[in-house]
Amino acid sequence: GLSKMERAILFFDIDGTVYSSEIGVVRPAVAQAIANAQTHGTLCCVASGRSFGFLPQAIKDLNFDAYLCCNGAVLYVQNQLWIHDTMQEEDVLNLVKELEQAHIEYDLQKWDHSIVKKDYHKLRSYFKSSGISEAVLWEQVDAYDDCVKIEMWMDSQKDFDTALRFAKPFSYEVHRETSHLEFFSPKHTKASAAQVLMDHFKPDKTISFGDSLNDLPLAKVVDCSVAMGNAIDALKAQADIIAPSIEEDGVAVVLNQWIEGCL
Repeated sequence: GLSKMERAILFFDIDGTVYSSEIGVVRPAVAQAIANAQTHGTLCCVASGRSFGFLPQAIKDLNFDAYLCCNGAVLYVQNQLWIHDTMQEEDVLNLVKELEQAHIEYDLQKWDHSIVKKDYHKLRSYFKSSGISEAVLWEQVDAYDDCVKIEMWMDSQKDFDTALRFAKPFSYEVHRETSHLEFFSPKHTKASAAQVLMDHFKPDKTISFGDSLNDLPLAKVVDCSVAMGNAIDALKAQADIIAPSIEEDGVAVVLNQWIEGCL
């Protein structure tokens, strides 16, 4: 069993791995498996493109030990910000000016809340469907110098073209299937932020669970990378283990095997 095993850090992507917006909950078997790992002294860390404020309540209820958010721009551990890598204020202001001229809905995400205009109905509705609490959606801009992520609603290919012209100072993710675009601070990836955690805790073993492109850098630096059955092909090609899909409680299946010492 794990009690005799090494000190480990487990990294969990959220959307498509532990949580599905369609279901709106973390399935009981997965929640139980993560809790079991924690009782054995394993450090469990969220590794998400979402900002901390945008994590669904179902995720916060699991009481993870650490939160790697915004693809590494934020690392929140033991109630402290270990990484808080903000976008340049000038870059943000330039982008905002262009988005407003093009009538593109956008938000300004801070590590724990977001500024999104009240009449941005499409973006607000998308956030609501992603399990994001109204309480973290503020209306008044408090500052431009502490943004960690900007999310935009794309009505057309033209919107994508317009916004991507201003992508240079950022790293970005294009989500055509859900009509949105995300810009991040460019300094970190999930891998570089995870490295900060690994350097501090010096674990004997590291394992990552993921399903998409932003999980690829992390999969390359951990000892054992797990791709979900529903993952993209590029991640499956890199992975050491391919788990069942999120619908089949893939995270729980692999975690339970590991806790029982089969991996």
